Amino acid sequence: SFERAPPYAGHFAVECTTFSIAHTTPVIRTLENPVGDQSNSDIHHANRLASKVVDRCLLLLEAGSHILVENPWLSYLWLLPEMLVLLGIPGLHLVRIDQCTCGTPLKKPQLWLTSNPRLCKQGQKCFHPKHEDTLEGAKTGQSSIYPEELAEKITDAWIECARDRCKPSKETKEVASQLRRHLEKTRDP
Repeated sequence: SFERAPPYAGHFAVECTTFSIAHTTPVIRTLENPVGDQSNSDIHHANRLASKVVDRCLLLLEAGSHILVENPWLSYLWLLPEMLVLLGIPGLHLVRIDQCTCGTPLKKPQLWLTSNPRLCKQGQKCFHPKHEDTLEGAKTGQSSIYPEELAEKITDAWIECARDRCKPSKETKEVASQLRRHLEKTRDP
C-alpha cells in the first residue's frame, strides 16, 4: 500500500540481457524453459527483478494507477509464468511498436504492456522490405535508448489518458488485488 496518494503511473523497462532470444552462447533460456537455469546468478537476479516488477504493477493497478512495461517483442520475459498472469488481467493492452517506425534505421520490435488505452492507437508494425542496419552485437545496447519519436508517442498517449481521465477499471483493480494476494501466498521465500 501507499503512505500517500499513489502515482498516476509506473513505467518499467526490465533489462533484457538474459531475456533476449539473441543470447545463444550459451543458451540460457528456451521456449520450453523461459525461466532458465535458476542456479545461474544472472538468471536468478533477472527473474527476481521481473517478479518485483510484477509485484509493483499489481500494487499500482490495485491502487488505481496505470502501468507501462516494455521489453523486446521476442523476449522470454513475456513467457515467465508471473508475467503471463499479468498479461491476462482485464483492461491491460499489449501494444507493439517497432523502432524503425519511429525514425531509427533498426527494426527492433518492442512490446508495451499497459493499462493506458490511448497507447493502443500508437502501435506500429514494420513493413519495410529492408533495413539500413541490423541489430546485433554492440548495437543491441545502443538501441536501448528510446528514439525521440517513440518517446513523444508514449508521452502523447499519457497526456491524452490524463486529459480524458482514463483510470484502470474496477475489474482491473479487483483482479490485480486478487492476483497479488495469491502470488504472495504461493511464492518461495
